[in-house]
Amino acid sequence: MLCWTFPLYPHVTLHVAGLEDVPNWTAVIHCFEFRDQKTGLIYPNSPLIIAVELKKMPEVDDGTPMWPWLKFFRSTTPEEFETLKGRSEAMSESVTRLMEMSASKRERMRAESRDKFLWDQAALRRAGLAEGEAKKQTEIARQLLKMKMLLSDIASATGLSEAEVKRLSLETNS
Repeated sequence: MLCWTFPLYPHVTLHVAGLEDVPNWTAVIHCFEFRDQKTGLIYPNSPLIIAVELKKMPEVDDGTPMWPWLKFFRSTTPEEFETLKGRSEAMSESVTRLMEMSASKRERMRAESRDKFLWDQAALRRAGLAEGEAKKQTEIARQLLKMKMLLSDIASATGLSEAEVKRLSLETNS
């Protein structure tokens, strides 16, 4: 199975797999999302998993926008890739990038370094957002403490534990 996680969209993963053993699956592309069993709601920022069955791909272009991409993943020779270049700007860029990466070990290392940098940047953004959210909840709890609300109500309203709210209360009163 091949697997790609897109650096600019870290919550999207594309799996290219042989799923022919799964009964009653006739489609080529399958999308999976994380959802709550009770409410049916999709979890926010959860990964979107796209499974592609290349063995079931039509041999001839069926006119769908996905066919050239399926052909891209299934191609093995430079000639096959070259025929795809004119399909779209994104396809041309992907073929060019693949050829560059395949050309030398140095280019592959550069591409990996670039991808790692983008992944690190995305992780830093997520960490910064989480830290900002925690500070926001702490500040809300401080404001509610000034309003003399019950510690349990503040914990419930902010998502902080009662122990954290009690610690904030002691800090505020000292």
